[in-house]
Amino acid sequence: MNHQLIEAYIEEVIRRLPQQKREDIKEELKSLIEDQLEEENSSVKKVLESLGDPKILADKYLDRSAYLIGPNYYYTYIATLKLVVPIVLLAITIATMISFIFNGISVEKVFEFFGSLFMGALQTFTWITIGFAIASKTTDKKFEKDKWSVKDLDVKKAKSKKISKSEGIVSIFFILLILVIFNVYPEVIAVHSFSEQRDSVLIFDLERFNELLIWFNIAFALSFAQNLLKIIFETYKPIYAFISIPLKILSTAIFAITILQTGLLNANFNQELIAFGFSSEYDWLNILETVILVAVILSVFGLVVEIIKDLYYSFKYNKDFIIRLKRKN
Repeated sequence: MNHQLIEAYIEEVIRRLPQQKREDIKEELKSLIEDQLEEENSSVKKVLESLGDPKILADKYLDRSAYLIGPNYYYTYIATLKLVVPIVLLAITIATMISFIFNGISVEKVFEFFGSLFMGALQTFTWITIGFAIASKTTDKKFEKDKWSVKDLDVKKAKSKKISKSEGIVSIFFILLILVIFNVYPEVIAVHSFSEQRDSVLIFDLERFNELLIWFNIAFALSFAQNLLKIIFETYKPIYAFISIPLKILSTAIFAITILQTGLLNANFNQELIAFGFSSEYDWLNILETVILVAVILSVFGLVVEIIKDLYYSFKYNKDFIIRLKRKN
């Protein structure tokens, strides 16, 4: 148990430090704790409490003058910026290249592309900074005021299942790619011909699509926030499940309801495809509606699987959380 307490304490310290410093400080802390235990012939509890709150100790290893965001979030904030901003720029670039391939290129479109890159980076920086600033203001003061105790250590946390950051990164990339296409290049969502005329048959009725675009954007924003949690949180925990699951449900529900709206699909899809050279034996519009419905059903099934997984891993090593919750009620 003493060994687990030491591991839990060190983990709480180093997880707030930049990756390149973690291993050295981990070894330094191990040696420091072992030396104090031998010299003072003291208990693990007293030694750890003499070192103080892991958050404050981690802060002492860092240069406070470098902070734009509070000490509890600064390096997570910087890591998130370094990760998300390039993903945004890459998504905008790929979406624009797709548009150039299908719709041709012009000087005006090139200038629009660079403008989109600038605005995308600026808005991403702004919203991430605002989010972390709010989190910092609401939590940093609290941990500085509260008296820390060894009892606050979560020994089971080290055993908790790690959240796949790569999964979150890939999901964010595709969400942003689709978001850019939906908002800037909706005409790309079509059946295209690579002939000299560059003919295409639109999948959506663009007038109706633009009316519903705000709801698609809300669904994408919720899904983006949910996947960003995978990057911010290191392990599954109850608070992750409480935030993540509602975001997943809302984003899936809004997207499913919106994509199934009457009049969203191109009413002339069947005739235009036949004129495009497709067989007249099939009702292509009906096939398209069936494909979309199947995709929605699969997404709902995937949502149920994700919820079960989040709940299972979040509470597997946090059964004491449920016990405390029952006591309060």
